[in-house]
Amino acid sequence: MDAAITRQTLSDGSLRLADAHGSFTYRRLRPGALLVKVTGSDTGQFGTGSLDEIRLELLRNRPLELFVDAQDVSLVAVAVSREWTQFF
Repeated sequence: MDAAITRQTLSDGSLRLADAHGSFTYRRLRPGALLVKVTGSDTGQFGTGSLDEIRLELLRNRPLELFVDAQDVSLVAVAVSREWTQFF
């Protein structure tokens, strides 16, 4: 991950990865259910960090119901889209 990326645990227990252009917020709805809210742009600046958080949750809880809220995304690089497609 780029040095400008912050990793923060929020008061509700959610985890937020962010930089000046975008963010990923991970909230466990219950064991086995994860909500990922994505905002802004991801041009690759998060590296594998965005998917690594989902991988960690899969290690904790299987099966995993994954919900992704991408309504506030403005830009996703093609390479990032390919990484997500390959992951799934």
